[in-house]
Amino acid sequence: MQHNCSFWITRLLPDVGVFQILSLIRNTCKVFQVFINPAGPKFKTSAAKLTFFDLAGAISFYQVTRGGFALGTCQAKVVRNRIRVAKQTGLASSRSRVVVVRGPKEHVALSKLQALLDGELQFYDA
Repeated sequence: MQHNCSFWITRLLPDVGVFQILSLIRNTCKVFQVFINPAGPKFKTSAAKLTFFDLAGAISFYQVTRGGFALGTCQAKVVRNRIRVAKQTGLASSRSRVVVVRGPKEHVALSKLQALLDGELQFYDA
């Protein structure tokens, strides 16, 4: 696995959401980051980058999905991400939470959210 905690998942539903991706690994391992590349004119399906906190979680995920998996009507393909990501260290807690914020850019821009939630949340650039 070469100490890579990151995967690239292709052939996903065009309108796939973070919830659908995370539901595949619920209660198995801790996810650090999910990023979805939506379908568009060039690609008819979506893709996602999935990064785990540690190598054990990454290995567990890969053992279950390396042959691909069905998600809706698509047969997704899982490969190690070519951009290797090491395990996450130095974070204050062993817990993680995913927050998805959607809406017009003028309302949900990171700078506006940081100003609104200053002192309540810690932000990490992924």
